[in-house]
Amino acid sequence: MKKILSILLVVAMVFAIVACGGNKPAETTGGTKDPNKNTSNSTTGTTTPPATTNPGFDEGDVVFTFGAISDIHLEKNTTYGTEAKFQAALNQLLAFADDRGNILDAVAIVGDICETKEQITTFKNIYEGMNLPGELIFTLGNHDQEAKYSEQALTLKEYKEVLGDAYFGNAYNNLDTGDRHYEVNGQHFIVVQPESYGSEANGDKVTFSSETVAWLDSKLNEITTANPNAYVYVLVHAMIEETCYGSDLEVDVYGGSNGSYWYTSDLTSTLEKYPQVITFSGHLHFPINDERSIMQNKFTSIGTGSVAYLAIENGYANVSGTVPSGAGNTSSGHIVEVDSNGNVRVTRLNFTTGETMGDAWVLNAPTADGSHLKSYTKDRANNNAAPTMTGATAKVDINTIGGNRIANLTFGAGSDDSFVHHYTIKVTNTTDNTVLKDVKYLSDFWVNTNPEDMAKSIVFGLGTVIGGNTYKVEIAAVDSWGAKSDVVTTTTFEVPVGFDGTLPEALVDIDFNADGTATDKKGTGTVTLVGGATISSKDVTFKGVTKPMVGIHSSASGDSGTFTFTDYTLEDMSALYNGASGFSIEAFYVNRSKSGTQGIFCATEYGGLGFAEKGGGMPGLCVYGDSKKTYYYTADTKVSSATELTHVISTAIVYENNIYTGVYVNGALVDSQTIPGKVWMTDSRYAPFANQLSICNDIGNAGFPTTDCTVVDIKFYNVALNPEQVKTAYNNAAALFN
Repeated sequence: MKKILSILLVVAMVFAIVACGGNKPAETTGGTKDPNKNTSNSTTGTTTPPATTNPGFDEGDVVFTFGAISDIHLEKNTTYGTEAKFQAALNQLLAFADDRGNILDAVAIVGDICETKEQITTFKNIYEGMNLPGELIFTLGNHDQEAKYSEQALTLKEYKEVLGDAYFGNAYNNLDTGDRHYEVNGQHFIVVQPESYGSEANGDKVTFSSETVAWLDSKLNEITTANPNAYVYVLVHAMIEETCYGSDLEVDVYGGSNGSYWYTSDLTSTLEKYPQVITFSGHLHFPINDERSIMQNKFTSIGTGSVAYLAIENGYANVSGTVPSGAGNTSSGHIVEVDSNGNVRVTRLNFTTGETMGDAWVLNAPTADGSHLKSYTKDRANNNAAPTMTGATAKVDINTIGGNRIANLTFGAGSDDSFVHHYTIKVTNTTDNTVLKDVKYLSDFWVNTNPEDMAKSIVFGLGTVIGGNTYKVEIAAVDSWGAKSDVVTTTTFEVPVGFDGTLPEALVDIDFNADGTATDKKGTGTVTLVGGATISSKDVTFKGVTKPMVGIHSSASGDSGTFTFTDYTLEDMSALYNGASGFSIEAFYVNRSKSGTQGIFCATEYGGLGFAEKGGGMPGLCVYGDSKKTYYYTADTKVSSATELTHVISTAIVYENNIYTGVYVNGALVDSQTIPGKVWMTDSRYAPFANQLSICNDIGNAGFPTTDCTVVDIKFYNVALNPEQVKTAYNNAAALFN
């Protein structure tokens, strides 16, 4: 939700950082077979690839070997991309080639390398310190180039200033457009870079200049005319739309309506002319042990995964955004071999464990009839068997935590001919047939090279359940091709009746006064106005009844109020949010102009929490969980009224290293989540804002402002209200309009 959405997970690597320095390795000549290497399977730190039985590839006659990796992220403010991970990846690529008795002719890196010139020096020193025998081929990514992400918005010219001329190919270089052509031992690599990854003007669209598209067409025509039966490797950071896994991800970054920040359609018509093309793309960090990471239509597309950390498509209940917990533990890439007949074998490597992933992908040499493009098409889904949930059993445990009943579901894993990608979980209140949960739950396939190592049982936090009801649980397993098992009704469970509804004393209770001031009746803090925000009486409507009420009003971006907890430090706020009794935020408001994410009573700046509207008006609670240092959003699925007041209470309580959240809209529970860890308050960067919450905005350097909002009541409780207490608070608010 906010400025920093990354995870903090340190991955222990077994390779020490080598001494810096050295020169770029000499070019390889005369093929890749090293006569001095022992071709028997030696132990070199990586699992030797299984021999292929495909007669189209001759592993005894490999003439060229290269590594294809991406998204190294040697960045200042991340613990994902580390020097040790990059070195481990290079070490294993080298070891793989050594095991096969070959030379590593090249390493191709598909973007997101560095964010500063200083980091380019680190990158160079690591690479040269490995004394690799072959060529380095690379393209820049959005984290290299974009001011939105990069500290310095680097260009190829700045890379060249640090790396030197020897790193920029031997065939063609255009440092302005990023278009380059490398020829290494007869193998052709083409590098192209976008002119934009999106902007406020064009939304999220990844675009390439007409100059780049024309050059790509001309160069591919030249190469394939001379070598019609040889592959050409095209390196491009962004995915080619509707090709391999992830190339249709729709996540808006710049607020555009097209959501295409992660892929491009600008190159498709050109690439489709050349069946000899194999594209290698990064950007998404998607798991390459998923067979959809290679896709053939009129050319071949391969996703390279990520050296730094893994990501996944959004929409899973156990994943915040697109980055699952533990993503920093996964580092992956490819090693590519070419035999003397032009056949190609791609082996997927798990750099974290030193294992290979699944069967190698074997691509027969290009043919005029296009038959080499038939092995890895989308038609593979037609021969795929659906997973099963045979014999799956489930149980639900209910714990009483601070006046709330929290349910946790445990069920047996499904089975599949490959692996279960995710589960669908539906929990229905049979008392009134309302749905408590209807979600997708990601399996752990992405972190396990061997599917047999996947978890045998799944634990999913259902969150708050309401007393006096009976619930039914339905589960199905879904594989990566979308095939779904039969839906299994695994269990039903009853929840005892609820608790006393007497409201506790609020820690903060803000009165908006007719004289234009605001007062915290509890004396916990103070309110100051920001921008053009005002406090006055204004007609507001609730349940069809209109009456004047005094509240705080924002009428333009930047109009807000700031509530400050008096004499609270960052540590005090962390203790408040993570206290054993939890907390609750109550707001009675109308947000008349919906737009993206807008803060109502919010404080997220490199951490923290807040009540906001997201997705164009869906009220909810944003919480940063410290196990990942990224945000979770517990929210209504419906947009709040733009004309009437909405009463919202959001609750959270930490128990056994989980945060249990709930959101109640007009007295009814609409969503709850189980978030790993506790509320993360980050480091000293947050200290100036830690004891503040913004009314009608979000606190800190860059906010989420409302532009036409009225708040008539704000309370903060240092206890997680139970459902009966929420009803009492709602009834008290509704009584104001009786």
